[in-house]
Amino acid sequence: MNLVAPVTNEERKLYETLDFDVEEYRADIGAIKLLSDSKEKILMKRWRYSTLSLHGIVGASSGEDAKTVIPAKVTGKFSIRFVPNMKPVEVDSLVLQHLNALWKTRVYGIAPDYIREGDSIPVTTIFQEMTRSSVLLLPIGSSDDMAHSQNERINLVNYMDGIKLLGALHP
Repeated sequence: MNLVAPVTNEERKLYETLDFDVEEYRADIGAIKLLSDSKEKILMKRWRYSTLSLHGIVGASSGEDAKTVIPAKVTGKFSIRFVPNMKPVEVDSLVLQHLNALWKTRVYGIAPDYIREGDSIPVTTIFQEMTRSSVLLLPIGSSDDMAHSQNERINLVNYMDGIKLLGALHP
């Protein structure tokens, strides 16, 4: 889906006539290499097309000392520069679709398998009936964790990946 108006011939000519030196620009910003050697492409990316800017992360530890507290919430701030023809509702929908697709593969690197199981956790059926929504059980343990035994355990890697998964799941 392309939400940005196509470049017209008149507009292209305007970019061609601008006094802009690509090599001087590269040196001024301290770049080793630019994404393009074309004056027109560089200027259009800077001035014409939509951009996504990251402004920061709130709630995460950023100091030099190790922190022992896991924050209840971490929020990232970003903005999107709108250009003609872009509609906020469409952009919002596309951003949410993209983020919802990302969390599923962020921790394990693969899309999840959807398996209908959970008979050892009968309350899931009650939750589903009461909320009239699907219930998601996240398999953080392994088959050798000795579930329900007096020596039940969870592997440290699975525990840490589980924390990451829950963090990625919560918007």
